[in-house]
Amino acid sequence: MAKYPIFTLYLMFTGLFYACQSPVVENLQVENIRRDYCDKEGTQQLCLSWTMNAATPRSLNQQAYRILIASRPELLEQSSADLWDSGKIACEKNYDIIYKGKPLQRDSSYYAQIMVWTAQGRSPWSETQKLVLPAEENLPAEPATINRFDAYDLKLSNLVQAYKTTTLDKYKNQAATIENMSADKCWAESYMLDNRKLYLQWMDQFTAHQAEDGSLPLSEQQQPQDVFELAQMLYVQYDETGHLKKHFPAMEKWLAYLWKNYGSDDYILTTNREGIYMLPAEDFVLDGKTFTTSAALISTACFYRLCKLMESFSTYLEYQDKAVYYAEWAGKLRKAFNSRFFHNEKLYYENNTLTANLLSLSLGLCDREKAESVFRHIEQSIAIDHYGKAVCGNIGKQHLYRTLSAWGRADLSYRLASELQEAEGDYILWFFEHLCGLKSREAGFCSFSLDAVFPPGIYFAKTRMETRRGNISSSWIKTADDFVWQVIVPVNSKARLRYPASEVKDIYDDGRLVDQVEGIQVLGLENGNVIMELASGDYYFSSKLANIRPGKRKMCE
Repeated sequence: MAKYPIFTLYLMFTGLFYACQSPVVENLQVENIRRDYCDKEGTQQLCLSWTMNAATPRSLNQQAYRILIASRPELLEQSSADLWDSGKIACEKNYDIIYKGKPLQRDSSYYAQIMVWTAQGRSPWSETQKLVLPAEENLPAEPATINRFDAYDLKLSNLVQAYKTTTLDKYKNQAATIENMSADKCWAESYMLDNRKLYLQWMDQFTAHQAEDGSLPLSEQQQPQDVFELAQMLYVQYDETGHLKKHFPAMEKWLAYLWKNYGSDDYILTTNREGIYMLPAEDFVLDGKTFTTSAALISTACFYRLCKLMESFSTYLEYQDKAVYYAEWAGKLRKAFNSRFFHNEKLYYENNTLTANLLSLSLGLCDREKAESVFRHIEQSIAIDHYGKAVCGNIGKQHLYRTLSAWGRADLSYRLASELQEAEGDYILWFFEHLCGLKSREAGFCSFSLDAVFPPGIYFAKTRMETRRGNISSSWIKTADDFVWQVIVPVNSKARLRYPASEVKDIYDDGRLVDQVEGIQVLGLENGNVIMELASGDYYFSSKLANIRPGKRKMCE
């Protein structure tokens, strides 16, 4: 089959993808100075990182590396590294590589080269790269822009850009402190800015101000769930594990403090001695009518989420007894939550507010056999009862767009987004994880999903994100007759692609049937889509638009 004419035009149009002829190692740098990687004498360790292009050949995975570091560039030209020659080290990771050479000085420059080995052989030595050690580590980390994005709907893209600009200005204007940071923004920011070091500093600050009883001063306490969500974001988006082990005891103490003050024997969260709930009730007023979601429901749902996160953290750290403990605690909360708030006859939660149903469904509190009915109430509230308006406050909006999209109503997500004057709730996450389709499945995008939605009225969406493993790109376009989706998967990564076609024979990669192409493993069909696993490399998928049958996905976080 010949390539579609739109293919060449589209490459010129996006300007997003690049080609190269052989694997090249680049961007070798001192990543940071880690407290959690101290040597036997307690000296904090330098960590190095690098990237490698993934264009050709496909299926590249690093197997080993060798690093040379010298005080002068001419020493590298003479193959005489006077500070460190690592030798050939078997390792698949390209970051958090501990420097083991002679002592280096802060605010000093050094010079380095690196080569790597893959299944296709050894790369050439990289160009000589200048390494500059970080300055005083107590200084606040500066966030850096890490992505490009665009969508057919200019307003959608402008909302994301405005959010990004506002966030950068916020950190620029508060460079001397770590303030006004909250977990409901950290996930969204991670798709646009490299805030890893800044949030690691926030975690350290959290621990430093915690009292023996687990409490936090009011100046540090923003939302009870913040520290848990930050820890999860750092693990999922950046593969940061050192902070989990370091701060796990503090998170245990904080959770125990919250339960002591707000927990109850019936596993429904109540008020503390001052009569204050862990999280307040949510009131939303529309046309003179108030829609209230109780503090008990919101607080209990949030605490369930915290227990599930602690179960996950315990699993990451191989604390098996603790994982069982938190799983059992979450199970009791879930049972009590459904017993108290779910109406078996009416099949909705509490008083059928949008927030009550959204939290129950998106956080995994709802039983699977009842989830479809609960979503129908969410759908009816927006599409029918309130004529395209979402009757919920900030708590509900943290789950609104992705929940609608995951249950097959991306058109409602798009409709609501089109009415926004500024980004709110989880709109930013919907833009990147659903419209562009990019989401980490394993720590640090070692494995990620490409699972886009294609609502009517949107004809293309694209994003490029710089992860610790390298650049990920995703860009799709619909024309009158054709559908094209272009992808870059970094070295040492793999992607699970959900392609909107009913049969494998309908899909081509650069003009060849996908089941006959290196780097692509067809996993099967699911809800009218073809599921494929992609090895590292560039991909140029195409199919006829008439064959697209978008499938319904369901989400339980």
